[in-house]
Amino acid sequence: MLQKIGGWRLFDVLVRPAQWIYRVITLRILLVAIVLFGIYKADAWFLTSGRPIIRDAVIMWLADKMAGGNMPLRVCDAQFSEGREDCDLIYSRSDQFDPGAQWGLVTNSPYLTDWTTKILANFTTENIIWGRVRGPLMVAFIPRYDPSSFHVSGQTDCSSFATINERHITFESWNDEKDIISTLTHELIHYQLGNFCVDPRPLPETCVFVNDASGKRVGVACKPFTALKRMEVEQWFMDSSVWVESHTESATIEILAAMCRRNGGRGIECRAFWNSLGGMARGSLYSELKLAGLGFIYEPIRDVLVYNKAETVVADKSFHDYSQYGEEGIAEFDGIVYRYRYIPWNRYVVPGIISWVPLDTGNRRPMEGRVWVVMGMLFDDTRLMLGPLGRAFLWAMTP
Repeated sequence: MLQKIGGWRLFDVLVRPAQWIYRVITLRILLVAIVLFGIYKADAWFLTSGRPIIRDAVIMWLADKMAGGNMPLRVCDAQFSEGREDCDLIYSRSDQFDPGAQWGLVTNSPYLTDWTTKILANFTTENIIWGRVRGPLMVAFIPRYDPSSFHVSGQTDCSSFATINERHITFESWNDEKDIISTLTHELIHYQLGNFCVDPRPLPETCVFVNDASGKRVGVACKPFTALKRMEVEQWFMDSSVWVESHTESATIEILAAMCRRNGGRGIECRAFWNSLGGMARGSLYSELKLAGLGFIYEPIRDVLVYNKAETVVADKSFHDYSQYGEEGIAEFDGIVYRYRYIPWNRYVVPGIISWVPLDTGNRRPMEGRVWVVMGMLFDDTRLMLGPLGRAFLWAMTP
């Protein structure tokens, strides 16, 4: 009857509806499985890569707000500054002030003398070094005449001098007192030796350091000095730079936090702390996004959250100085971010904040029974600067 009326067969009546139901159920199961898999992958990504990306973006934004805008210094030439009261910094260029009037320091700016004495006083109490701190014989603003002028803020040899790039006081986009204080603090920490100046790892086998008549290290000698040995030595120095700079930059954060709190939680030291912390988080964000394959969204995030138009132009120009040399140049840029930002933030500062892990200074102090112990610097002032909410956020967002 059904076949005569509708052209249906018994198969259509009994089997086909079951097939339709089966297909619908299968499709829904498949869709649910896809959604659950997507949630699982998203959750796995969030727990591993997503959390530190969000963490760094938030800290970068918060620190930028706390640091405030640029704090340019009014610089006066020493030849014409007598009687003026509107000078933030007096600069004598290649001429030096009388060391007898600068606490024995050779310098071309009393501003650097003042801040050097302020900064050095913190190193013993913050457990960087035992006993008397070490200071430079000369601290000065110095112009640089090669491409490093655009990228190097300061330099030291850990034994006699500490210099600050003159661009910090002569170039508008560099003139920010927060950066000057952070850079000077960084260079003075190098002076305390330990892990801030020397890599404790031995040189490659058959290689030794070469010193001049004064005992200053001037090179490396290997026997035999083959092409392979040369590569090993170059890799050693690259790793040594990561070790020294990451320890020094981490200690800089804590010293700035300590100086801020000693000043009652106000003043330029506090803004320098937040500026340095934000820079560290920004560099870590850059590295984390590249590791997650999302490097292309770093600049939009940075520009929306922290940079104004002028800062974007400067940053793009600085990056172009490296990217114009292709992959090799970009790798060099990434290496700088790695040792000055990513490693200090993720290996030392964040664990020090959330888990009380001390920074190994490499320096020692005496204990009873002629025993010497390695000194560890706690990030206690940095913890207090972030407050309970900041510490809780870091703990929740760190894998």
